[in-house]
Amino acid sequence: YYDVDPDLAVHVENRMQEFEELVDRTHKAGLKVIIDFVPNHLARNYRSVNKPAGIEDFGEHDDPSVAFSPQNNFYYLPGEALHLQIAPAKLTHARYHEEPAKVTGNDCFTNNPTQYDWYETVKLNYGVDYLNGRQTYFSPVPDTWIKMKDILLFWAAKQIDGFRCDMAEMVPLEFWRWVVPQIKEQYPGLLFIAEIYNPSGYRDFLADTVFDYL
Repeated sequence: YYDVDPDLAVHVENRMQEFEELVDRTHKAGLKVIIDFVPNHLARNYRSVNKPAGIEDFGEHDDPSVAFSPQNNFYYLPGEALHLQIAPAKLTHARYHEEPAKVTGNDCFTNNPTQYDWYETVKLNYGVDYLNGRQTYFSPVPDTWIKMKDILLFWAAKQIDGFRCDMAEMVPLEFWRWVVPQIKEQYPGLLFIAEIYNPSGYRDFLADTVFDYL
């Protein structure tokens, strides 16, 4: 979340500087920079190698012995190891081991996700207990909310012009209502664009100036 894809850099060690120069050139050309923000899920073996000092990785202080805690960043399947139902041709030479298994990004609460699930991703926990009637625990503010706010502020400080928020409808609307005004208080011109496929949610995501566009 705090890095630029090394494959996009001319000189990998200078990739953040190159990104900042790209933003500057884009603005001088009269264009704007919108970056992709993925708040619902991350890579199964995610860890940040370039996070700022004082920033903790997702899951760093989780309690994996419980399936759900509002202050955990992930959802866990205690006592169950991950078993991927992937064709042998798609497996790498080194088998991936994860125990307890984490829930996939498409809300698959099983340790046996199929190739049709988002098996390579892990769902982020915003304080919704999906297995107990989707009860919500938003006070105190969940740790994932705070981490995501820090990420948004980090990139906003790079003078980008907006965020295209991937699968925004899979993240609680309450989070967006909490975080967007705080970001816009510091960066009033910043745009928030939601990826959302459910027409019944369009009005809610545009109401109260939560999102600028869908």
